[in-house]
Amino acid sequence: MDAGERHRTRPPVGLRSFRAKRPKPATSSASSPASDTRSKSLRFPRLPEPAVHGAAAIAIYLRVMIVPAMAQSTDGSRPGDLFSFPQIGQAAGQVLKNHGIYLDAGYLNDILANVKGGNETGVTSAGDAFAAVNFDMNTIAGIPNAAMHIIFDDRTGKNASTLAGTQFGLSAINGPSDTIRLSEFSWGQILFDDHLRLLVGRINPTADFATFDLACSFVSNITCSQPFAWYVNTSGVAYPVSTWGGRVTLKPTLPSYFRVGVYQDQPIQNAVTEHGFDWGINTSTGVFIPFEAGVQTNFSSTRYPFKYDVGGYYDTGRFTVPPASGITDLNRRGRTGFYVQMQQTVSRPDPSTNRGLTLFGGVLAATGGFQDYPLSVYTGAYQRGPFPSRPNDALGFEATYVTINKKARGQVIDTFDSLGLTAPNHANEWVFEVNYNIAIALGVSLAPVAQYVVHPDAIGFHTPRPGVDHAFVVGAQVVINVGEMLGLPHWIRLN
Repeated sequence: MDAGERHRTRPPVGLRSFRAKRPKPATSSASSPASDTRSKSLRFPRLPEPAVHGAAAIAIYLRVMIVPAMAQSTDGSRPGDLFSFPQIGQAAGQVLKNHGIYLDAGYLNDILANVKGGNETGVTSAGDAFAAVNFDMNTIAGIPNAAMHIIFDDRTGKNASTLAGTQFGLSAINGPSDTIRLSEFSWGQILFDDHLRLLVGRINPTADFATFDLACSFVSNITCSQPFAWYVNTSGVAYPVSTWGGRVTLKPTLPSYFRVGVYQDQPIQNAVTEHGFDWGINTSTGVFIPFEAGVQTNFSSTRYPFKYDVGGYYDTGRFTVPPASGITDLNRRGRTGFYVQMQQTVSRPDPSTNRGLTLFGGVLAATGGFQDYPLSVYTGAYQRGPFPSRPNDALGFEATYVTINKKARGQVIDTFDSLGLTAPNHANEWVFEVNYNIAIALGVSLAPVAQYVVHPDAIGFHTPRPGVDHAFVVGAQVVINVGEMLGLPHWIRLN
């Protein structure tokens, strides 16, 4: 099986999903009382408040929730939208909310074509559907600031990376396909006036580490939710796969935090035959321990919000050194890595909206154990509301540079040699993307996209094409968020 199919999701999506801590869209020229409270006090809003959902499909959710910059009317229409849906779910959603139940669902589809270069030309379609329910345990059982989260995910189709000849996920959907699985079954708890946040259950670290608000605002997985090398380099699972795990977030002050998690390494859960209900530990291969410290603000607390963080991971899971260049194939343990990231809004002409330019970037370095990509450097820019007449659209650009482990390159060379082909010997790879997200209606968006890969790595491809030094991919992503369309109340999820 080629590399584009054999690796897990790099979420999203729910989620590519999640992007927690998304800023709440401004609703007027003056801050609301809730916003004022958040910016001046350490006391946070209680979990039951309806607001921006922080844990449902990453790419799906980020697309729809980050982009909006203007207030919407009670019927769901917004300035610049092509049309609006009647908010027919408001009444039923309110009844459910009164009983502590918040529903959500959505669908994402990527149609991408490799038109030049790569392993083969052609068209792929990849889809991701999710359904989620959040239970407010304060309303249901009188347990303050507690919630249960359940998410199911269903992915179909093939990633465009299989055409381009790279491990990097060029489609949002990169992971186990053609199976419905339980992607999360967890309990979240906030304590001590939001100085302590806990999450435990069948989860993954997708939304909590080495990520930022804009990471999944692109079609590819090169930063969603983490830099793509994060997934290839470790045994930790990612959305939509879940294993036993727990995460603790300490918040000394409103904007600052320290977070650490422990997650079960269980690669068998990535198989398409798994559905997320095998909760045993007999097939565990180790534990994945990520950690992060940072500071973050949002649009309601400052005119130019930012996030700066530093972190790393230790993975005790087994790994194999490729038997290339005379190296003996061995099962070893212990991989480490560190990263630093930034996201900074640098332009915001009107503080009553979220329109403006945000820059982001980061570095992920492998520091111990065999890892396919020892160094990843990524950067980009994201313009919310690029035109006054299109306040809910967005224009995005990102680029990733990675170095390729010489042993992994040796394995690729061996594959080419076995086929009697001349092998490439590239020590690095570049992946670029530019997209324009069109807000069609509340809950519906369309993003035309162009991607360019320099030196596709061909890692894991059994039938590689010789002489490939680039791939050019074009297409579009469609996102439908049913909860947004119907006007269902949203659950605020503080990761």
